[in-house]
Amino acid sequence: MEQETITLQRLQAALKASDGHIDQEAQCGNNHTLDVTLQSHIPVLTFRYVHTTIPMTLIEAEIHHLWYIVIKAAKYWDAANPKQDTLVRYLLSARARGTLTRLLVTADASGHEANGGDRQEVITCSDGGMFWSDLPLLGQDLMEEWNQRFYTADYNGENSLRSNLAAFVGRLVSVGIWKGPAACALSLFRETLETPRPLVSTADAKDSGKDTIIPIKSLLLALKQMLCHSEGVIVDLSNKSIEIAASSLSPDVSGLGELAAQSGLTSPGYNPDRWCFWIKRLKELTKCEYSDVVDSAECCLDVMRSAAESIYGPLADGMPDQK
Repeated sequence: MEQETITLQRLQAALKASDGHIDQEAQCGNNHTLDVTLQSHIPVLTFRYVHTTIPMTLIEAEIHHLWYIVIKAAKYWDAANPKQDTLVRYLLSARARGTLTRLLVTADASGHEANGGDRQEVITCSDGGMFWSDLPLLGQDLMEEWNQRFYTADYNGENSLRSNLAAFVGRLVSVGIWKGPAACALSLFRETLETPRPLVSTADAKDSGKDTIIPIKSLLLALKQMLCHSEGVIVDLSNKSIEIAASSLSPDVSGLGELAAQSGLTSPGYNPDRWCFWIKRLKELTKCEYSDVVDSAECCLDVMRSAAESIYGPLADGMPDQK
């Protein structure tokens, strides 16, 4: 066990150094080639899981590194860049490999680990996910990025990082990769439409004082991209009150925002009543004085209305403003 710990520390140091190269490549923006990096890593990691007895702690460190590449790649490609679709395709291809098994490790007469011969076993990762069928640890790492950095100034600036990653999350939701992405999407609705915050930054409002809260204007841009790339799946989650894994959520993500609670809503998660509240809030935003906010809110409404036209269930009778 002591040797495993030392090996893990060395691997983590090497991966941290690799992260620096990943960061540097990402700075090339739409021209970066992290999709090629991801494509080459998947078969290598598959081989190490299936054909070796490398401890799972080391395998998981490499999986985390893989998702670091994915998240970094998505952040630095524009929302409309087709390479984002390529990224999703690689993830679907990995998931299509199914639940893989690995060599069974046993103990010999002296107590040392030994290869179990041809015997195979399925080893779950620390998040309960199976390799590759569950894309283990992806939801965990995506939620960590979302909770710790997505709503901070780290995502501000000219690169539209927030909108880019939101578009990627929308794409993941659209193809049924929900563990993590569905929670991120819910979080974005909550922070944009259920949480009191200024419409624009203090700079936009020509107000003195330092802007410390991400304004609705910035989050609406991200929400718009997420909705546009989710292919209407988010309305289906709400229409069917689909539950998302509670283990991947913090109360700040799953719970109702202040404005939603004040309106009388009581159920967290995805549900028809909450969807209707989001529609109502977007309608209110279309009447504000800032044209950028109005345009984004109207775009979100258009996408949500269009998506609701092709479903059956509680939201199939039309949006609140159409009744």
